[in-house]
Amino acid sequence: MAVSGTQVLFKDNFKTDGKLNATNWGYNQAYYGNDAGNPAYLGKTLMRQELPSAQGGVARIKLDTWNFDWKDGNSFYGSEAITKGAWDAKSTGGLAFEARMRFEGTQGGMIAGMFFYQQFPPPPSPRVPHNELDWEILTSQLRPSSTNKISTNVFPHQGSSSSEHDFPISYPVSQIPGFSPNDYHTYRVEWLPNKVTWLIDNKVIRVEKVNVPQADVKMQLHLNLWGVPTNWGPSPGDPGGPNIGDPTFVPATSAGANKSYYFDVDSVTVEKISTRLGTSAAEALVGGMLHDAIEGGGGNDTLDGGAGDDAISGGSGHDVMAGGEGNDTIYGDGGNDTFLIDEAGRETIYGGKGEDVFSVASGFTAADRLDGGAGSDTLVLAQDMADGFRFDAHTITGIETVELKSGFSYKLIMDDGNVAAGSTLTVDGHLLGSADFLKFDGSAELDGRFDLIGGAGDDVLRGGAQSDRLTGGLGQDDLFGGLGNDRFVFGDAAESTVAAADWIRDWNAGDRIDLSAIDADSGVAGEQAFIYISAAAFSGTAGELQVTNNGTDTVVRADLDGNGSADFAVKLTGMHALGKGSFVL
Repeated sequence: MAVSGTQVLFKDNFKTDGKLNATNWGYNQAYYGNDAGNPAYLGKTLMRQELPSAQGGVARIKLDTWNFDWKDGNSFYGSEAITKGAWDAKSTGGLAFEARMRFEGTQGGMIAGMFFYQQFPPPPSPRVPHNELDWEILTSQLRPSSTNKISTNVFPHQGSSSSEHDFPISYPVSQIPGFSPNDYHTYRVEWLPNKVTWLIDNKVIRVEKVNVPQADVKMQLHLNLWGVPTNWGPSPGDPGGPNIGDPTFVPATSAGANKSYYFDVDSVTVEKISTRLGTSAAEALVGGMLHDAIEGGGGNDTLDGGAGDDAISGGSGHDVMAGGEGNDTIYGDGGNDTFLIDEAGRETIYGGKGEDVFSVASGFTAADRLDGGAGSDTLVLAQDMADGFRFDAHTITGIETVELKSGFSYKLIMDDGNVAAGSTLTVDGHLLGSADFLKFDGSAELDGRFDLIGGAGDDVLRGGAQSDRLTGGLGQDDLFGGLGNDRFVFGDAAESTVAAADWIRDWNAGDRIDLSAIDADSGVAGEQAFIYISAAAFSGTAGELQVTNNGTDTVVRADLDGNGSADFAVKLTGMHALGKGSFVL
């Protein structure tokens, strides 16, 4: 079933210099002194009784430390802009508020943000019950000694008769690797009747399904910058973090001592999201040409976003989901879900609970973000990567197995960060044919382990800094364990023959060659273990395992049928003293 595309309800790119357009924007009007009843007084800041200005295609939301209006030396002089329009999630089916913005500098003691605040009549009408959704930049978090974070706040029906709503429900603060609020980023909130999603640069920061504002409440978009009292403590969502207030940030006592700070907003957009909500039955829901929000609900659903930047949630069943073209965000939620990746665009996929499968046919890039979540999850690759594919540090997270399909060759390079500390990622190429190859480089991985399995071709497998397991398979393979105590596994004598022996290129004293799966005597029923004979000549006894040096390299040979000649061989680069303890027999 198709759904209609996104409709832009409001947009401003601030292309005209000067005061913002008063037809579209307003501000909170002060109506008496600096106390809690004044909607134009926030924290320790009086909001200007005029609109901010745009300059060079950017709305410059300004804060001065000298209050040019009251001139009292006890308050800051901030700025805000509030859309004249107001929108709700019930009549639209779903809304997205988006802005591209940044805060300049590292001075603490201010709050800059984009707020979606319930529309109220002019003062002095009361402002309860109160609904609100926020992005907040707490500037005290921007100090060099602090971890850059961003606050995501929700106020669902605050101040209603229901006591649990008398206070803000949650103030979680997300840590974002490599994120700097001093740079421009695209901040987005998608508000559906049953879910709120916060995103930065199309990366999901938070999803809220319990504490959701009333869908029929109209919200206005606010942009503002204001200073707070020096004694304000940490954010409720970050109790171990720095204080919001800053003792070095106080109001100026004269115009000459004034300092100015800016919160820059490049563009804002309010969109109506096309929305399709499934039921408890199994359904097929398909999006349209633009941005869609699709939620499967219960049942084993088939969901396809189609074109556009879509938000898809599977619900509780075992679902099959595809984002289609565009930059999509997909949640598996519960169930054993399958995610199909076969179109261009950047995919951000969260598997959630269950044993999920991420199936790639085309269009997969390092910019995609695949998070398996809980359960044992698998990434299936059926896309030619012979020319090289580098996994960024967070291309995959929480995925336990990468399965490689035949008919393609793969040159895979891992950055550190794709394998959690102490966890193991299995890269399974056993299906690859003799014309396919696997070249895998995990040398950048510092605290995770690999279980690498080659196919029938000539493979190159390279582990990381921990203790890895490498199985070359058929073909003449080059094996690099890397640091750690690695295990080189041979499951069949045909995997490394005298004529086409595998090479172990970086043997360490703690490494082991595992031959336990090979029957050392093919003439006797059952599995027979090898007999280690060091450098002695074969005696004609089946199962003898010999280690010799040829002057430059080390050669391991085995006689499996007792005819006095080798049927299996492995070569090690360099001269090494291998004893019986170097093998798992």
